[in-house]
Amino acid sequence: MIKIAISKRLIFTLSVSMFGLVGSSAQGLEELELTMAYEMAESNYPLIQNQALNTELYKSSLAIIRADGKPVATLNGNAQYQSENVSIGAEDPESPISVDAPNETFKVYAEVNFNLYDGGLTKSKREIEEAALAVNQQNLKVQLRQLKTRVNQLFFSIKLSRQQYKLINTSIKDIEASIEVRKAGYESGTVLESEVSKLEARKLELLSEEVKLKADADGYLGVLSYLIGKSLSSSVNLVLPVFSENTDIMEVNRPE
Repeated sequence: MIKIAISKRLIFTLSVSMFGLVGSSAQGLEELELTMAYEMAESNYPLIQNQALNTELYKSSLAIIRADGKPVATLNGNAQYQSENVSIGAEDPESPISVDAPNETFKVYAEVNFNLYDGGLTKSKREIEEAALAVNQQNLKVQLRQLKTRVNQLFFSIKLSRQQYKLINTSIKDIEASIEVRKAGYESGTVLESEVSKLEARKLELLSEEVKLKADADGYLGVLSYLIGKSLSSSVNLVLPVFSENTDIMEVNRPE
């Protein structure tokens, strides 16, 4: 069972390296501030482009609505052709009726349509577009808030895993020193062999935890690298913001 667990973690670590999520010190960022991670994650977020797109669509929709309320002028015309020229009384100057219709006739006229009252339809359309924009922008804000929370979780998970790794590494060194002392006592006959075996078993447990923590930290780094769109060194220094005593704590207003 232990071999299977280790092999899975090795496969996961290799897959992370293959995709370049966690680079070597020469390739990835060596230092990353939390506030900078926020900005990079937002810039790399696929839906961030929708913010400008939604605004442009809103402006276009309003322009169409305003155009619908303006007067519409149309120019119409028609032409008529007849094979014979109609002439009545044109040759007799004393005739009371004189009609001389040409073979070709043309008519051109203009029409102007203006909506005096639409029952509030234009206003309703505008309000619908404003509401749709507000909903889209609010949804984006909620998603960016969730993205920021995810960056926070990854940032602190990496730092916690590294700290635990250091503590376990120190414990392993202490146990190794104790094992050497117990072995010397066993050889001199003052210590039982079972005491040495217990320490060695504990050392194996700590080594297993050490491997797990290292794999967890690398996995968190891989996800963080993916979110910000930048390769990170496996030993990247994660810097938390420093607040002075005079720093004002802003009230958090969740968009949702």
